[in-house]
Amino acid sequence: MKAAVFGLGNAGTHGILGAMSVLRSWRDRTTEARLAIAADRPGVSELLASARRRHGITALEEQVALLNGGTSAVAFADDEMSGFLGISVRQPAGSPAETWTDIVIAASSGRGAPAETIGALLSATMPALRARGATGLMSLVASGWLKSALGENGFAETDRVVSYARDGRQVAPTAVGPATLRTARPGDTDAVLALNADAFEPMWQYDEATTLTWFITSEHSVIAESAGRPVGFALTSTAADGRHAQLIRVAVHPDAQGRGIGRQLVVDAIRFASDSGATGLSLNTQASNAIARRLYGSLGFRVLPNPLSVMVRRLFW
Repeated sequence: MKAAVFGLGNAGTHGILGAMSVLRSWRDRTTEARLAIAADRPGVSELLASARRRHGITALEEQVALLNGGTSAVAFADDEMSGFLGISVRQPAGSPAETWTDIVIAASSGRGAPAETIGALLSATMPALRARGATGLMSLVASGWLKSALGENGFAETDRVVSYARDGRQVAPTAVGPATLRTARPGDTDAVLALNADAFEPMWQYDEATTLTWFITSEHSVIAESAGRPVGFALTSTAADGRHAQLIRVAVHPDAQGRGIGRQLVVDAIRFASDSGATGLSLNTQASNAIARRLYGSLGFRVLPNPLSVMVRRLFW
């Protein structure tokens, strides 16, 4: 009996040493993460420039804003930066208020599985998101590494964003409706923000700063009025490359929907695109928004390939 135990002990010693070696190797590959700080900018810039897997914009000013926001995270493997998750927290929206956060940038160097890197980054940012009262995280992603990594870390696809385009060579449609359209004025900002809040559920409202940026920077901002009060708006931007103009935002108050006002606003955007010399007009909407999709189809828009997945993870504290 003792001999058997002794014999097993010798074999077990080699097995334990081998297991310890494997464990040390596994630990060497474990990804560690923490909240990002301003001093991480050089490392983040280098990672974004060289990462095998990258999602989102990489403009320097956006990097700085995300690093200073207090909710982004960086990951390290073997003391080298291996991942970055740039998270932006919106202002509360809706009643009861919901505070949504956006994954603006994600990058993984390829050192380790993407799901592990993303998981470590998410774990690092959770305490900060809890302190901010975040309702949930969302990201618009194409099929690929990030969608898979988010799916392995508690995210679910709740919808898709579908893009549409209309060729400017098509005959311009007409629209007769109850609203009077006029060019927006600086004093319309409160009305635009109120309409935006009424027309969209919290996750799709975005915050006031984003909406006002669209309002200020769009080349064609239009207010729809009925009975002397604003009931809708549309924001259209010319194309930087001289091609398709972009209908950035169109909203109609729920009480005024179903009366053709949305059609009036979209037709006006089509005319602006043509008058500005653009080759057409593009826009996007949720796949679940059947009413908007029927409208766009009736006006000659075609669906573009490769919709984006709306990946969402609700946070419960």
